[in-house]
Amino acid sequence: MIKKNIERRNFQRLASEREFYKILSSIDGLTELYNYRYFHQHLQMELEREKRYGRPLSLVMLDIDNFRDYNNQYGHPVGDLVLKNLASILKNATRGCDVICRYGGEEFTVILPETDKEEASIVCERIRQEVAKTNMHDGEGNSIGNICITIGLASFPIDADNKNELIEQADKALYQGKEAGKNCTFLCGAKEKYSKVQEKAD
Repeated sequence: MIKKNIERRNFQRLASEREFYKILSSIDGLTELYNYRYFHQHLQMELEREKRYGRPLSLVMLDIDNFRDYNNQYGHPVGDLVLKNLASILKNATRGCDVICRYGGEEFTVILPETDKEEASIVCERIRQEVAKTNMHDGEGNSIGNICITIGLASFPIDADNKNELIEQADKALYQGKEAGKNCTFLCGAKEKYSKVQEKAD
């Protein structure tokens, strides 16, 4: 009996450790958001679910405008703080069911389940405006002004019917937003940026 109890505890401990490391492998160490690997796995899973039930899904891709300038001027530690602050803003501006990921560098993604393009565009603008009005600090109480982001948006099934195409379309919209002057939301298939009013960085 004692031996069985020990074996059971050891098994539970090993199972817990495996689960812990599985979760750890899905998290970005700096921002504590989901990482690139998890993004691809979860987006595929969400798309399959929405296809099954005939529901929409939207993908947001966003990038900090001129982020390299912040790193060059204030240093990478301050740049890291900016990334952490942006992660917090994204968490506060989205629902619990939305999945926020650090895609790489200063680029982030948000998976919006059961959300069509019109609804998602409202979310995008809320995020963009919240970021633009947030004063960033260097960790010692000194203001470094505001940052701006550019957002690309694509939706299933109207813009794409599979994962790779959806990512490609959202990324293309993001690039178009950069080309249109940055600090805006650009919808896949649009000829001009969604946002008419530009929030200027201090």
